[in-house]
Amino acid sequence: MTDMRGSPLGAGYSYRLCPATEELTEACFQQHPLDFNQDKQAILFPNGTSVAIQGVFIDEGTTPKGSQWVRCTKHAWYQACMGA
Repeated sequence: MTDMRGSPLGAGYSYRLCPATEELTEACFQQHPLDFNQDKQAILFPNGTSVAIQGVFIDEGTTPKGSQWVRCTKHAWYQACMGA
């Protein structure tokens, strides 16, 4: 899951969850990052339409370790916005 509203870089972050059975601390959230579904990425436009794209997923050198972020290439944005 990602949210890129207003992002000039076309990048997003993954969410982290802490199980209800554990104490709600930052350390708990950092131990449970969610992975992106790398097969289902899309740009969702304000009018409700969406266009499938392929993101670039990074999971090395991230904090916390094992978390991910995604970058959408300029090519993907161009294709989605221009219908190419």
